[in-house]
Amino acid sequence: MAHTGRPCRRTSYAWLWICVVLPWPGGCVHTDRSPWSWWDRPPRGEVTQVMALWADGLVSQPDPMQNGLPMPGFAGRVYLFGPHLGQPLEARGPITVYLYDSLAPREGKPTPREMWNIDPDSLKKVLKKDGLGWGYNLWLPWSTYSADLKQVYLIVQYRNPEGRDAWSSAMPLALAGNGSGPKSPSRLHISSTHKESAK
Repeated sequence: MAHTGRPCRRTSYAWLWICVVLPWPGGCVHTDRSPWSWWDRPPRGEVTQVMALWADGLVSQPDPMQNGLPMPGFAGRVYLFGPHLGQPLEARGPITVYLYDSLAPREGKPTPREMWNIDPDSLKKVLKKDGLGWGYNLWLPWSTYSADLKQVYLIVQYRNPEGRDAWSSAMPLALAGNGSGPKSPSRLHISSTHKESAK
């Protein structure tokens, strides 16, 4: 699968909050120490498969860029695998999450409504081990939120250091009702790039 969306019109860089908001053990990932011990480290290898699990509906968190006003967003956990679904691998490249309000192409190709680019150093701060293995806990603030939308799709792209991409399947999310999450998220520097959908 290849991403064929148009270049987005503007990019904003801000300190954003990313946190585990699904009921996995351990709560938020703290950034004051390494997320793993020297004897328990995530395995490395070439990532060829991406599995993303997302919470139902929207999850609101305080936005530090808006004086703590609630910001709707998406909560999820991302696992990276090699050719065989076994032990999840560590990310050595960036992850990009694409948001679509429809997978129906406009002018021949689908256009993402919003994108989140997360670099490897930021991913290390939200790396957490659970019953399935090592994975990444994400909360993605949705700056182009519209109450008119009832369903969206999220797709995750992982880029290996060698330049090869691995993709998750398109996950449809119903937007009826909001969830709630922990109030002590980890502070990470990620870039959020978005493009308004055509009216």
